Amino acid sequence: LESSLINVSNKLKELNDPPDEYEKVYEEIVELYKLYNEYAQMVINPSGSLGTFNDSRTQLSSGIVNKVEEIEIIMPNKEE
Repeated sequence: LESSLINVSNKLKELNDPPDEYEKVYEEIVELYKLYNEYAQMVINPSGSLGTFNDSRTQLSSGIVNKVEEIEIIMPNKEE
């Protein structure tokens, strides 16, 4: 999981200068990465009771799903 975090972080750095039409998408992907990182860190270093862990997990997973849906909506259509 930790190597996956590093890999995703490196890929995100490659996207650091998006074209203007993708700037908003990039910003949302950065927010998605923050949620993903928080979720992964929670798994790597769990804390609190089982109840609070599950509450946090549910909240983060919902946030990740919502962010992905938001990105899909704002993604510019590419003509083929």
